[in-house]
Amino acid sequence: MMNIEPNKCIECDEVIIGRIDKKYCSDSCRSSHNNKRRVLNQSNVKKVNMILVKNRSILYDLSIRFQEDSVITTFQLKLMGFDFAFFTHQTTDRRGRLLFFCYDFGYQQLNGNKVKIIRNI
Repeated sequence: MMNIEPNKCIECDEVIIGRIDKKYCSDSCRSSHNNKRRVLNQSNVKKVNMILVKNRSILYDLSIRFQEDSVITTFQLKLMGFDFAFFTHQTTDRRGRLLFFCYDFGYQQLNGNKVKIIRNI
């Protein structure tokens, strides 16, 4: 004879009575499990958004400080806490050069380790 293990709830580990493909023992366990997953997803989104907002703030502050000639080294940006791995979108200018944006402020990589700060109008 084959010994079949009963299914257990993925939330509370109780034995599930009913259909073979059930994952939860009750509606409250299903809700609890899904709420935990949603909170985890939201916290990751909040972390990413905080980095994006910080990047945008740095670009904004530098654009105000330098106004016309907003060119700075990547090293200086990193010292200020800028994270080049995070940006909201990228596009190309008329000459085909890549522009990276954090919301409405962005940058363009120049020769060497320099970037030009730009505002998306």
